[in-house]
Amino acid sequence: MMRGDFLHNEVSVDQLDVAWRSVGASTWRERAIFDAQGQIFGYTDLLVRLGSYLIAVEVELSPKRVARDIEKALALSATELWIVTPNVRVRCAIHRSLQRLGQGSGNGFIFVLTLGQALQRVRNCFSLFSGVNAGKKQIETERNYGHGS
Repeated sequence: MMRGDFLHNEVSVDQLDVAWRSVGASTWRERAIFDAQGQIFGYTDLLVRLGSYLIAVEVELSPKRVARDIEKALALSATELWIVTPNVRVRCAIHRSLQRLGQGSGNGFIFVLTLGQALQRVRNCFSLFSGVNAGKKQIETERNYGHGS
């Protein structure tokens, strides 16, 4: 059971999950992240595997947990961290928080996107992965990460 509220779970995470799956990605909701001792370090809202990409997606309604989001993505050895917000106001607040942390979002690792921008980026950047190769990549992903959600 996901811990977020309706906007977080039923609107944002659901739409992102459907979008990623539509381009052939494997997804896991509330995926546990383990530390070096095998203890649970935290959870990521949505973990996405598509080809060689491993993307940690965190839906945030405020900038409070941005530092923790970065730690979790690094613990996963994610290719990218997507911090998805409901609107531009929250996106700007998260950008300011990242600047205070010395983390720019233009580094090719962290992407701060509104929900609409995130859905568009999935369609524009990752739809090329779908089709013939999706089945083979699904088998490889399930072997490495367990079955999709």
